[in-house]
Parts: sequence; structure tokens; C-alpha cells
Amino acid sequence: MAPNEPRDGKPGTTDQFPRWEGPEENRPAGYLPAEDSPVSGRKADPDIEKDYPLPAFIEKLRRLADALENGQRYQIDIAGERISVPVRAHYNIAHERGDGEEEIEFQIIWSDGERQPPD
Repeated sequence: MAPNEPRDGKPGTTDQFPRWEGPEENRPAGYLPAEDSPVSGRKADPDIEKDYPLPAFIEKLRRLADALENGQRYQIDIAGERISVPVRAHYNIAHERGDGEEEIEFQIIWSDGERQPPD
């Protein structure tokens, strides 16, 4: 494949080409939307969500509980992205209702300055 030929590539990587780096409303047809930021190194859409089978979900919750009980940092892979949660994160549980659905979210919140390097 020639270097300037379009390629789909994995979203969020520079393997996608061409990608439009300007305002979305000006994106020409045929250009893929920007998925990453060369400045911060983060994806344009920082939210990651993935459904897991019940046994995998339980295993992730069990490892979280073990880390909390032992005062340790928690590391988790979500949709292939490795996330490291610092010990001093804030934990809460939220209940949301709307549009005929209800949702319970177990939230772990921390600022970028609290991130700890992986082991």
C-alpha cells in the first residue's frame, strides 16, 4: 500500500488515514474523524464503555474490592485500554432514571494529577 493511500486502521491510532483534524462540520467526505490528540496523547472521545459477560464483570469487581481492602492501586483493562486507578481515588454510587430505563453506576473518580505510573 502506498503511503498516501487511504487506510481504515484501528480507530484512535495513526494507522487511520486520512483523518480530518479540523472542525467536524468542515470534514470533507472520505475523511475519517480525528480519534486522537497529538498534544495530549488521549483519544478525542475519552469515554470508554464495554459490555462484559457476567463472569468477567464479577472478576473485575472482585479485583477492585481486593485492591480497595488492601489499600492498593487498581489496574483494569476496558475495551483493550489499560487504566490505572490511584489509591486515593474518590468512590461513589449513582442511580439514574430516564426514558423508561434505570441505571446504577459504580464510579471511581480521580484527577490526572493523581495518576500513578504502572508497576
